[in-house]
Amino acid sequence: MSEKQAERLQKLVENPNLSDWERGFITSVNSYFQTHGRMSNKQWSIVQKVEANYSPEVIAQRQVWKDSWCEEQQFQWQTALKYYSANPPYYQVLVARYEDGGIPSEKEYRKLVDNKYVQNVIATIKAEPLYSIGSLVQVRKTAKAGYYRLRNQLALVVDNNGPVTSATKGARIYSILPFGESSPIKIQERWLKKKRGSK
Repeated sequence: MSEKQAERLQKLVENPNLSDWERGFITSVNSYFQTHGRMSNKQWSIVQKVEANYSPEVIAQRQVWKDSWCEEQQFQWQTALKYYSANPPYYQVLVARYEDGGIPSEKEYRKLVDNKYVQNVIATIKAEPLYSIGSLVQVRKTAKAGYYRLRNQLALVVDNNGPVTSATKGARIYSILPFGESSPIKIQERWLKKKRGSK
């Protein structure tokens, strides 16, 4: 059994497709095995799981996933990466791994995209802005402290398609130009309301 374990470990060590974590773990276990001729049951169980990730069946499934990758999946994946990049500390390893592009595994995709936070962000991005460019709005009384001086002040919508990096409803970023101000400010949609008297 030990000889077969050694062969299987060596085959994994030579596998160029291992993730950084898998490679580090397998290399460490292999080094220990070469020295002591054994490994723990837990280590062997993990080795078998890593090995299963590279069976012909699993490799074929991964290829099907890559071949079916589409524009909508790319949009949702990039949205998830941007969201977690702006909201650490969760999933920062994956954010760093894919910041330069690449198709994630289906498991990685499901982990980052299929949760209520990212789905809320996606829904906000896809929704039509409540206030059109050029329309008049007011800053709500409930706007957070940073906008205290602008509460109830009239403003012109300059841009309504800013980034969405919060899962809160109404988190789309607007650029508005308050009356009397010389430069636009950034503010979330939820802190705005229609100009009083507007239809």
